[in-house]
Amino acid sequence: MSTYSIQNENLLDSDTRKALAGRIEVLDKVKALVLLPQINLVTLTQIADYYGVPYDTVKSCFTRNRSEIEGDGAKKYTPADVKDWKLQDAPSKGFRGRVEYDLGNGVTLSVPNGGVLLFSKRAVLRIGMLLQGSEVAQEVRTQLLNIFDQSSEEQRLADLELEQELYMKYARAALDGTKEELLEAAKEAFDFKNRHIAALQKENKVLAGEIMTWTDRACVNRAVRYMAGLAHLSIGRVWNELYAELRYKHGMGLSQRGPAPFIQHVREDEWAKVQQTVVSMCYQYGLDAGPVMEAAKIK
Repeated sequence: MSTYSIQNENLLDSDTRKALAGRIEVLDKVKALVLLPQINLVTLTQIADYYGVPYDTVKSCFTRNRSEIEGDGAKKYTPADVKDWKLQDAPSKGFRGRVEYDLGNGVTLSVPNGGVLLFSKRAVLRIGMLLQGSEVAQEVRTQLLNIFDQSSEEQRLADLELEQELYMKYARAALDGTKEELLEAAKEAFDFKNRHIAALQKENKVLAGEIMTWTDRACVNRAVRYMAGLAHLSIGRVWNELYAELRYKHGMGLSQRGPAPFIQHVREDEWAKVQQTVVSMCYQYGLDAGPVMEAAKIK
């Protein structure tokens, strides 16, 4: 595994986290995650060990994103809750302020009277999408983005197959079909073509500077991350090339305006130039700008 760099956190935006929240198989692909026997949950300490960071780092991540992580299966369990599980052959001992359960294989679970936080595998994955400063979490996100990119490529291939199928249907209807079948096939092919024309028109408007809604720097973050993934480049390199294009082609020396992240120094009247530059870079990388704009949430 490569040396970890805090500059390449590659954090996932909320929409991508929602789309990939169920891909828990990625965790064991990156590193074996040992669950507590019988209950198939983990503690914060186990999560910290898995991601190779201090306990307080994981705790802070959970505190900042509590509602999101709880939605994936994080909860505080009291001794009464654990007792209700009726764990099979799990002896317990009462101590002052806590109950300790023997889960077998030398594993114990200590449950204070105030409760213990336990997390599902899905919640562990969610933490990996949000956790900074962990090489393991970075690798988890890389694997998730590979899945995301593969899904996008599969969709592109599916569109090509659908296009061929529609035109074949039209050709068959023109040769042997009824008038109604020909009209139906023509309409389906026409609707499909118009959908792609609309996407191209959006790209052309961006290049012409006619779309002025991209005013959130998070949109640029998404576009840069997506371009980097599709072009198999580092995110840092794409950022550097974006800043260089803005500086030398549009006279926008963002690094001279203030501290990083430099994208925060883009003025309101300059966003159209940022959009044009992103689309131009897509063409330079040999990418379709449409999916990148969709990923960036250009409205």
